[in-house]
This record gives sequence, structure tokens and C-alpha cells, in this order.
Amino acid sequence: MNNENQTEQASVSVGRDVKDGVAVAGHDNITNVTMNITQSPEKPDAPKPDDSRFLFPNYIIVLALIGLSVWWWFSIQNKLKPFEEKIYGIIVTQFKGNTDARKNKGKEIQSAIQSTLNARFKELGINDADARNTSVLLESHEAAREFGKKYKAELVIWGDVTLQGIIPNITIVNEESDASKLMKPETALLKDSLTHIALAKVNDIRFPALTDEPTKLVSFITAIKYKEQKKYEKAIEYFTYSLSEQSDKYIDSSAIIFFRGNVHFYMKQYDESIDDYTQAISLDTKYDAAYNNRGVAYSDKGEYDKAIIDYSQAISLNLKYDAAYNNRGNAYSKRGEYNKAIEDYSQAISLNPKYDAAYNNRGEAYRNKGEYEKAIADYSQAISINPKNAGAYNSISWLLATCPDDKYRDGNKAIEFTKKILELEPDNSAILDTLAAAYAEAEKFEDAVKTQEKAIEMLTEKDKDEYLSSFMEHLNFYKAKKPWREKPKSGK
Repeated sequence: MNNENQTEQASVSVGRDVKDGVAVAGHDNITNVTMNITQSPEKPDAPKPDDSRFLFPNYIIVLALIGLSVWWWFSIQNKLKPFEEKIYGIIVTQFKGNTDARKNKGKEIQSAIQSTLNARFKELGINDADARNTSVLLESHEAAREFGKKYKAELVIWGDVTLQGIIPNITIVNEESDASKLMKPETALLKDSLTHIALAKVNDIRFPALTDEPTKLVSFITAIKYKEQKKYEKAIEYFTYSLSEQSDKYIDSSAIIFFRGNVHFYMKQYDESIDDYTQAISLDTKYDAAYNNRGVAYSDKGEYDKAIIDYSQAISLNLKYDAAYNNRGNAYSKRGEYNKAIEDYSQAISLNPKYDAAYNNRGEAYRNKGEYEKAIADYSQAISINPKNAGAYNSISWLLATCPDDKYRDGNKAIEFTKKILELEPDNSAILDTLAAAYAEAEKFEDAVKTQEKAIEMLTEKDKDEYLSSFMEHLNFYKAKKPWREKPKSGK
């Protein structure tokens, strides 16, 4: 879900193609023909054959052909086709009933659900979702899931009409899908007061459980699609569509609000993201990911004390939450508490030995303490785990270019590493800053000046507040033909 300039996905209309049949009628040309008739002697009329014995079988054949044609037409028109790729397909089966009245009621319910869903998608501008009906009867979530897979559907709605009322079910076909974050994959909807058979007409039956919930699921999936495409405004719009006006026992609104908070965070709208995470926590006090992400938002605002409190709460709810340990380590590092940071990074690594970011971050803490061998070992391990970890390459290159201890410096090696990561992130101003330092260490000051000036040009307005001063200081050193040396940091 990624180009900001990517246009929205074109509308997809799913239906049957009807070709006009044209019958061309004409008139035979009739001319007057003179016929000479030679009259022959009269003979007695020959007895006519009795065709009545063929009449009844012919009628049978004609009726059979008509019936076959009707059956063929209906089967072609009503044949369920697999959903196209990228269509969020919903199959609504006929509701089962053991009497004619209940069967008819089931058909009415099925038709109402399907038409209501498609009308709602059209109203919300969701063009890549489609609900279709089928006459198939299902009796279990397992059967519904297999049927949905056969036709590449995402949801199957099915159920029974009984003496007690309407018993509807929603089956999420892919139990690992994003929709499963919002609703249980196998959900039986038991809102008898809203879907009771005693209501006089189907139009009187309200379908919050049968139409609103699937609509919210589809809106949620649409929002995730826009988030992955970095169309954040649209993502927020559709996450908001997904929310219920009232508390809902089937849809987890806290998850919707949590994801909307993530989008606000990506947009650097930290206050809005904190508000959403706080609201998600109020709906689910054990939402460890919401505590963790709110901590990240506080940390990006520079409020490290609040961040540490949230990370600690996330860890108390989930003792195996490796990301929360790593993030709390980052907050401790920002406060200069490197020993605590190293302890948290180490815990994250013990929980997840392949956690390359935690190795890189622990290396940074060791570097800030002046323990360069331990730092290089961690950077190298991060790169070994993930050869595309640009941060680890940048960290080790910076140390090789600027380390106060000359026995660890190697300008040419730093240039080699930095050029390698520029292939991964060519527009990263921080990497260009490192490359300039590497050129200066190798006494290639002209290259260092040009590279540092390019790094400054690439700074965004927001980044200038944080980096412009240090970048300019580096540039002045290179203009004076001096390499940059990292200053030891105070901390514990």
C-alpha cells in the first residue's frame, strides 16, 4: 500500500454484459405466375393418414425444449463467477428455512442484504467492493470458508430462518486477513430484537449486523489500502467511515481508532495520533500496541518521560513485547541513560535474536559511551542479519569517519560503506552527511564540501530545525580542510 502521486484506483463495475439481439425481418417478392393446369379424371378421395398419434409426443418435445431453454438461460444468468483480483467480494447465500414461508422470507432477506450493501458501497465511493447472491445453502463456517475460497470472496453471509427468528452468520474467508483484526473470523449475530421473524415485512427488519458490519469491514480494508499507498487523508476518511456511531459488540472500534492514530503519526500529526491512541486505550485498557505507539508519538515530540511510562505499561501487559523494550531503550538513550538503554536493547535481542534494529541501537549506545569495539560488533551483527539495514551501515560508516580514537578510523572503508547504502536510500540527507565526513577523513576535502552542500540542500523545512546547525558546522570544517571528529558524550 506506494507513490503519493498515484491516482486513485479506477472504478470497477461488476455485472453481466447484455448484447442487443437484432432480428431482421423482410418480405418475400411475390410475382404473378400463370400456371396451366391439366385436369385429370376425378378419383375418389384417398383416406387421410391419422396424425393424432404424433400430436401428444410433439407437444412433449416442444415443452421439453422450452423448459431446457429456460433452465439454460437462468443458469447462465445466475451462475456465480469468481471475483476479480482486487475486488473485495461478498457472497450472500440464501437463508435456510424448513417451510415455504421461511424459505421465502430467507430469499427476501438475502436480496435486501445484497442490495443494501452495494448501495452503501456506492454511497461511500468504494468502487472495488461487490456483494453477490447465490442460491447455495450453507450450514457451517467451515463450509462457508471453502465456498468463499472457491469464488475468491472475502466474506460470506449465510444463516437460517427459524421459529425463533433470523440467525445470521458472517464468515471471514481468510482468517489471517486485516478484517480479522476488526471482527472474529466466525461470527454469529444474535440481535433478535433487530432481526426477529415476527416483524411484518422484510423492509421493517433493520440490518446493522448484516449490512453495517460488512460495510465497516470493507471501509476498514479500503482505509488500509490507502494507508499502504500513502494516501493518508483518504485513509483517515475511510477509517472514520468504519467507526460505529454507537458501541458495537461485533466490530472492535478500538482497532479502527488505533490504525487511524498510526496514519496521523505518519503525517507527523503527533497530537492527533496521541488523541486516537488514548481513545483506543479507553475502549481497551489492555491494548499494549496502543500504549507502545503512543509512547513513540510522545518520544517524537521530545516528551521522553511520558514515552517511558507508556512503553513500561506496554511491557507490563506483554512481557514478550520486544519492540516496546527497544523503544524504551531509545527513550533512555535520548536522556543519556545509556546503561538502561543497553539493558533494554539486550532484552529485546534476547526475545528476538534476529532484531537487527535493536543491535544497531545498542551499538549506538555503546558508541556514545566510548566502547567502540562493542559498537562495531553490534553494527556488524545488524548488517549480517539484514544486509539492507541502511541505519547500521550509516552508523558504522560514521564511526569509521569521525571516531575520536584514531585506531578505529578508516576513511576509505567509510566511503565504501556509505556509497553502498546510498544505493538503498539515494535521497537521504543524513547518509550524505556521513559520506562527506568520510571524504574529509580520507582528505578528499573538495568532495566533502560538495557532498555536504548537497546534504544541506536536501533538508526539508522540518529537518532544518534539527540538523541545519550541525550540517553547517561540518561544512565549515571541510572548507577549512579539517575532518570532523565526534565529541565524546556525557552520559551513564
